[in-house]
Amino acid sequence: MNQTIKDYRYIYNMDQANFYLENGQVPVEFGVGGKNDVYIKFKDSKELQNVFHQWVSRKYN
Repeated sequence: MNQTIKDYRYIYNMDQANFYLENGQVPVEFGVGGKNDVYIKFKDSKELQNVFHQWVSRKYN
């Protein structure tokens, strides 16, 4: 499952963002989106993609 590496990923799901933080990902920004929903912004990378795949996999294991 190869996904395009973008500049940044905006995570609005705080459980997912916390999982990223617990797995060593460093946020570059905290903010509020257009619908007044909070997000955490991460620099996209292969490492972030790997953590994303761990996040998805844990729901099915």
